[in-house]
Amino acid sequence: MLIEFNIEYKTWFGQQLMLVGSHPLLGSGSEEKATAMDYSPENGGLWRFRLETNALDPLHYRYFIRNSGDGSVIREWGRDRTYQPREGDQEWVVLRDRWRPMSDPGYALCSSAFTKAVFRPEEVTADQPPRLSGKKKSVVIRFRPLAPR
Repeated sequence: MLIEFNIEYKTWFGQQLMLVGSHPLLGSGSEEKATAMDYSPENGGLWRFRLETNALDPLHYRYFIRNSGDGSVIREWGRDRTYQPREGDQEWVVLRDRWRPMSDPGYALCSSAFTKAVFRPEEVTADQPPRLSGKKKSVVIRFRPLAPR
């Protein structure tokens, strides 16, 4: 089976889009052994890589940018992508992806600000009655907003 990875991404001079994954030709998960993708200028910047495999094991992969000048790396946000080949799949499969930037509003609720603070699981404690200031007309207001997007 031939698996073709496609992703549109605009780069600067000296940047190379890399593909790392669970397959040995994709570096077996090691960014140092990752494979460079081929660039074609159509559609504003399309990167491709073709992988020939006969295995039906799940394929985990992700993209990142390597800067040739200083060796720095820019990683896309999120978990590894997964492709599960099945018996009877076509001989040629095209995986068309898009870059996942952390600045994408769709990922904002998954950031640590939300997962570790705003949506943090509450500890199980007995709810204590609020202390009143002693004035008869005192009002206690408790805000518990829930506003996911």
